[in-house]
Amino acid sequence: AKYMLGKIDSKFVRSEQAIEFREQLAPGIFRPGYRGFRFKEAAAGDLPTVMIDGRKFNCVASIARAHGLDPVTVRRRIADTRKAADKLSNDEWKLILAKKKGKGKPFTYLDRTYSNIAQFCREHQLNTNLVYQKVKDRADSADEEFWGQIIETCKRKD
Repeated sequence: AKYMLGKIDSKFVRSEQAIEFREQLAPGIFRPGYRGFRFKEAAAGDLPTVMIDGRKFNCVASIARAHGLDPVTVRRRIADTRKAADKLSNDEWKLILAKKKGKGKPFTYLDRTYSNIAQFCREHQLNTNLVYQKVKDRADSADEEFWGQIIETCKRKD
């Protein structure tokens, strides 16, 4: 079993090295703007290999890429947990890698359910940026009175 795990691990490392190799124009000369596969993690203290849903990752950028997210967003969400990335459980990773966070939660106003804040803004002709600033993370805890005030203060001036 140890032999097989060693083989799998070395294969994983080789695939990461293949990415490094593809980014080179000539030996040791990288494409413009390429900062190295583990640049940010190495600067921050080097992220060890992390398992998420049975897949191995060795940097936050590759985790973000695999889940269709921006690496900056993933790093911010990891920092919000106040834990090291390699100490996070699989459930915590699922929360971090969830695409909809805050803005995409459904809510009800006057017996009508809105799938997200953008839909609410369209139907009430509201300035979306103003609404997002006022709502932030309180969308799921807001009551009818709160949404009424939002409608009054964020009307679009055409």
